[in-house]
Amino acid sequence: MASTHAGGFSCTFIPVSEDEGTAAAVKSSRICLDKLEAMTSVCSAGLDMIALSGDTPTAIISAIIADEMAIGMVNNKTTAVRLIPALGKKSGDWAEFGGLLGGAARHGGQSRKERRLY
Repeated sequence: MASTHAGGFSCTFIPVSEDEGTAAAVKSSRICLDKLEAMTSVCSAGLDMIALSGDTPTAIISAIIADEMAIGMVNNKTTAVRLIPALGKKSGDWAEFGGLLGGAARHGGQSRKERRLY
């Protein structure tokens, strides 16, 4: 039987700190927060396990979450955000969380145009 509505969850939700390939791309600056956020519009379910500098202002964190919520509303899909404010870490630092959690590069609190994971 044909259906005009497909059910289920058909997006990727790749945890940056838990996926070796994504973590390596972030560490080498081949992918940045803006690219990960843009992927949410097309094929991703949101931003997962992304580390932020411990001094990232709450306004920046709120704006990132609001961006993801807006993408979800516009595209009529579920989105999610798991950000890790890493106290004591600055942009460019790398932290290892251990075990299955892996490691993640720190994102600083730059303006939207300059936002990057380093």
